[in-house]
Order: sequence, then C-alpha cells, then structure tokens
Amino acid sequence: LNVNKNTIANHNLLDLIEIDKKQNEVLNGDILFTISSETPEEVGLASLWPYDDTNIYLNSFCFGFRPNSKINNLWLAYELRSLKIRKNMYKLAQGISRYNLSKKSVLNLQVDVPSDAEQNFDSKFVKLINIQTKFLSNERNELLLLKKFLLQNLFI
Repeated sequence: LNVNKNTIANHNLLDLIEIDKKQNEVLNGDILFTISSETPEEVGLASLWPYDDTNIYLNSFCFGFRPNSKINNLWLAYELRSLKIRKNMYKLAQGISRYNLSKKSVLNLQVDVPSDAEQNFDSKFVKLINIQTKFLSNERNELLLLKKFLLQNLFI
C-alpha cells in the first residue's frame, strides 16, 4: 500500500496479496503503519487511507490502526511522521538485518493532541504545502526534459 512513501496512501499503487481470515479490511480513515523493513528509518512510517475502496487488505509488513476517538485523521497521519514521533519509532525498532516493531509498542506511544481547530489548521496547511511541492517538482521535471531536448537539438 505504498505506506513508506506517502503520508496519504495512493490507491493507484496497490499490490496483490493473499487474503487470510485473520486480516481486517482497510477502511476510510485507517492509519497504516510499516512494522518491518530493512532500515530503521522506514519502520513505523504511517499513512492515512482516505478512500472508500473495498477489498483492500494489508500485507504482512503493515498493520492498521482505526482511531475510535474524535480526531482529524489527516492531522494524525502528519503528526505520526513528525521528527518527535519518528525518533520514538527508531528507539522501538529491533533487529540487525531486518528491523521490526511490535504493534503493542507502537500503540503505547503517547501523542499530544491539540484542539480540533489546531488539528484542522495544521492538516490543511501541511496538505497545501505538499500540493505546492508536488506541483513544483512536476514543473522542475518538465523543465529538465525541456533542457535535455534543447541541448540535444541546439548543439548538433
């Protein structure tokens, strides 16, 4: 589910997995975590699933958390990728060649939750920055392609 790369999961980047009876279906608003990786930096990364798709299940390297309290799930996804939380995740990672987290240790992490208004402001602000960053990155890539084309065709 591309949890490592995206704070907001991309439902166009899904892989096929074998479904097992013990798995729960991923639902809109779920927070997904990586629990196993080759590097401690990738363990415990969180991603929000904001879609109503059906028949979506996690692979064995992830687990899902379904917040049951009133919280802005987008804010929570961003908060779980903050430096403060990431440092705590690094401490929980165990292993040598492969790093793992226990679901229990992740669920025991303390997260300071601000007011609803602050959650909404923060999540909208960061989302706008991400949109602008993606736009500028795409624009940069287009300019690099143009530069390559011009260099290949101007200096023949």
